[in-house]
Amino acid sequence: MRRAAGIVRGAPPAAWALLAAAVVIVAVTSHWMLPWLTRDSYVRVATPVPPQNFGVTPIALERGKPVCIEDVLLPTATQVAGLAGSVPEGHRPPTIDVTVTAPGYSHRTTIERGWPKGLSFTLPSPSADVLASVCLSTKSRSGAILNANAGAVVRAYSTVDGERAPAAVAIELRRADPQSRLSRLGTMLDRAADLTWRPFGGGLARVLMALVLVLVPVGAIGALLWTMERDRRETTTYHEEP
Repeated sequence: MRRAAGIVRGAPPAAWALLAAAVVIVAVTSHWMLPWLTRDSYVRVATPVPPQNFGVTPIALERGKPVCIEDVLLPTATQVAGLAGSVPEGHRPPTIDVTVTAPGYSHRTTIERGWPKGLSFTLPSPSADVLASVCLSTKSRSGAILNANAGAVVRAYSTVDGERAPAAVAIELRRADPQSRLSRLGTMLDRAADLTWRPFGGGLARVLMALVLVLVPVGAIGALLWTMERDRRETTTYHEEP
């Protein structure tokens, strides 16, 4: 400890500038990262059909012509399903009836007129992961337009009035209550561990990630102190009288 204090006291201006730059970087990073970590957001459970990367492929939801999304995997953590869409200009979003069916699972609900909670609806969590059919219908003459993905390579697909559509309606499954990323850090680490190569999966991956979180800042501080000590020695040698 005394040696480290001596190194700091004898540090040249360049080392102090380096330390100040490191402090500024940490402060700026914390300024941006802390809100991101503590801000509440919806927890995505699964994305059976992701939104299209560029542009939108529309699928019309018309009266008497139901639009269904088939082979939608519903995980047990599912509580809300979210879609994206719009309505023809000058019209109010219509009431949409939703029917979700799977082996041993059935649920009916309604998206209220005006879509006060967006184009989303709640779902009771299934007791086990199931492949479901999500069907939408409306009695409105103006109908609605659902956002679909024409290039998604996924299991799920869509039908319009029983006929297979050229694109799959985008759908996202999530939990009902928003949570901060900080509160979900353990779950995020578990998921990252599950996605790693098998020899490094499970507990070993969590240990490695913990070591990285600890050793990186310790290594950076150690490298800074080593640089300051070396610079001090070189300065002392340079000014040493013969």
